[in-house]
Amino acid sequence: MEQVRKVIDTAWGMFKRFGVRSVSMDDVAREMSISKKTLYRCFRDKNELITKTMDHDLEVIEAGVDKVLSEETNPVHQVIRIAHFVSSYLKEINPSMIYDLQKYHPEIYAHFTNYRQNTFINKVLGNIKAGIQQGFYRDDLEQNTTAYLYLCLMNHGPETLIQMNKEASYADFYLEIIKYHLNAICTPKGLEVAKDFLK
Repeated sequence: MEQVRKVIDTAWGMFKRFGVRSVSMDDVAREMSISKKTLYRCFRDKNELITKTMDHDLEVIEAGVDKVLSEETNPVHQVIRIAHFVSSYLKEINPSMIYDLQKYHPEIYAHFTNYRQNTFINKVLGNIKAGIQQGFYRDDLEQNTTAYLYLCLMNHGPETLIQMNKEASYADFYLEIIKYHLNAICTPKGLEVAKDFLK
């Protein structure tokens, strides 16, 4: 099990730097100074390695989001703290990694986006409901539509970024999405709370 975790950590480091397509099983084995036989004992093929690596990535993000939600009661502060956490996490990720998944591993990409949407939809809805109740978000929002629009922006951010400028930072682009989201849903009370973030 420890070997599997080491492989996942190594592969994740390589995928986020170089993208998924350009990293082979040979590359991972070479990076770890292990034989291909040992690597294939842990994972039957590259698809399984990618899937397990992305699952681990999502688990780390979910744990970080849950930590913020358990510590912070103000809905606007929740969004901002999560934005900073995720942005920091994304800083080392090459946007082409997600593009590679979408183009060359569509089944894994679908699993990734479905898992993310199913995992985070209730968290986003909970934040929106609390924000409306506390007067930070507009009370005329259609809550389900707003939540799914937010997740749609998250899911399609990387490919949009690549179409715009391959050298741009996914982390910075993500923060712009959050600013767009807060500007769209906040009341004047909510915008006052978020004013430093929105500068």
